Amino acid sequence: MSDAPALQELEQLAREALASVRAAGSAQELERLRVQFLGRKSRVAHILKSLSELPGAQRAEVGKHANQLKQALEAELASRNQALSVQPKGPRLDVTLPGRAAVVGRLHPITLTTHAILACFIPMGFEIAEGPELELEHYNFDGLNIPRDHPSREAFDTFFVDAPSPDPRKGRLLLRSHTSPVQVRLM
Repeated sequence: MSDAPALQELEQLAREALASVRAAGSAQELERLRVQFLGRKSRVAHILKSLSELPGAQRAEVGKHANQLKQALEAELASRNQALSVQPKGPRLDVTLPGRAAVVGRLHPITLTTHAILACFIPMGFEIAEGPELELEHYNFDGLNIPRDHPSREAFDTFFVDAPSPDPRKGRLLLRSHTSPVQVRLM
């Protein structure tokens, strides 16, 4: 074995080994690389064993480079092992993903019960209809033939709203006092 090929082999081995160690992603992979590059049957061990075949001056130069490579590999393995042990074990948090909205609150038990009861009527052929809470006087009273002098139209029984009516011909706005105005709208 001549000096130049042995040094070239050491340089190539150093590049390959250090790149492999830096790219390792687990402790098991690091151990496999340690055995591959520093074990008894590794290329470094083979070069160190073949030093006796080289002349004295070359032996010292190749031996020096082989020992430097061995020390550099051991230091890189220890450093990478420490870096891997510091990393969190769970899944990584990707901060570029959109956030998840927090679930706030839940439906009231009475609302859940109402939904369950209404769901029973749908298979029977009924239709569930919803209307506005803020109703026009026409739909709440006139469309149902409730006369103007009926007691339910009094201010004590009905809550009128001071907002302007969207259709003045249909009367003032009020809070819906029963469910029949929705029926008038649908019929």
